[in-house]
Amino acid sequence: MKHRCDAIALVLESDNITIEEPKAIEEQTSQKAFSSDSAMSNPIQTAIASSINEWLQAHPSVLRLLQVFIWATNHPVVSLVILVFVVAIAGSLIKAVGRLIETTSLSILKAPFKLIQLLFGVSFQSISKFGGLAFKQLTGTKNAEIPALPDSNSQPIEPDKQQRLAEIASRLEAIQKEQNELLQEVATILGSDKVDIEV
Repeated sequence: MKHRCDAIALVLESDNITIEEPKAIEEQTSQKAFSSDSAMSNPIQTAIASSINEWLQAHPSVLRLLQVFIWATNHPVVSLVILVFVVAIAGSLIKAVGRLIETTSLSILKAPFKLIQLLFGVSFQSISKFGGLAFKQLTGTKNAEIPALPDSNSQPIEPDKQQRLAEIASRLEAIQKEQNELLQEVATILGSDKVDIEV
């Protein structure tokens, strides 16, 4: 082993190179590599910095916000207070957006049901009007006012009309009698002894 080290030392001495020179050569090559990296990165850094600088000059509000941010990082107590306010405002905005989304979603979900309710209401109204009209047509009655009975001192009534009036009066008496009988039957069913009927 000692012979090898002596041989390497002889080779190095013969080439006029000392042991410390390879370290110096290595450092020189690494410095050249780093200087070439810095030479390569220096124009890139300059280009990026100039483009960012131009953009910030075009947008002064962002530049002012950046300056405030830098100032806040230099003052930690003030930045903490600002951070608390920002978090509170962001939380209230998130809650407001959540409520807006909730009410919008509920309105959208309720819309079909309200539409169906409206359609049913309109259809029932039209059916009731049509049913009432059909019933009136079937019974032959019209929605006209009943004329008032003429006074006894007015013109004499023709015999056909007198006969018709007598038939109507007798029919009304029969209906009233039937109504009284039905009411008495209801009273006996319900267990009532007496039903007062006013005619």
